[in-house]
Amino acid sequence: FDYVFWIDIILQLIAFKTMKALGYIMVSFALVLIAIISYSGLFFVLPRICTSGSGFYYFNYTFGPFLIFNIYFNYLLGIFTNPGNPDKVNADPIADMEAGEKVEKVCNRCDRKKPIRTHHCSICGTCVLKMDHHCPWLNNCVGYRNYRYFYLFLFWTAIATGYVGVITTPTVFKPDGFLLGQDGILSDLGGESVQLTRLMFLPFFDAYDYTR
Repeated sequence: FDYVFWIDIILQLIAFKTMKALGYIMVSFALVLIAIISYSGLFFVLPRICTSGSGFYYFNYTFGPFLIFNIYFNYLLGIFTNPGNPDKVNADPIADMEAGEKVEKVCNRCDRKKPIRTHHCSICGTCVLKMDHHCPWLNNCVGYRNYRYFYLFLFWTAIATGYVGVITTPTVFKPDGFLLGQDGILSDLGGESVQLTRLMFLPFFDAYDYTR
């Protein structure tokens, strides 16, 4: 009797079940986190860095919601779109015979056909067409039918991250801001260090103030 083998099997089953349950928590956390960041950006950050009625103001209140919509839209579609599952073997034997289809590989765990790049997901318990990976943040596999939404979600999230960094950096590092101000976080480093940092960012501040 191989104790190591059966202990390994039991641990794998526990891990797969736990990962599926944990996926619901991770998805909920991601949705709440996106909502908090979006709300904070629209109602707390933008009013502090934008002058009401300016072109910069209208741009941010148009582009910001546009980014939020695309992030939520692609994230939700990535979660709820079936990644694609191959047919079971002999699901329709007459159609298989008429089409002259020859099944090269069959999954011995879910009894489904395995075309090229089809893999079995132990967490979902089925084979997935063109499977990339099982994403716990989607609680779903990334495969043939939903990988476009997954990559678009990453794309728009990256764009939003860069956008937030660009519009908030001048405020963070501004000479009278909460980082470099008289009572700022870096004030304890000494006057020369703070003045040097201010000089490094001075052209950026001037350009930013001009656009506002």
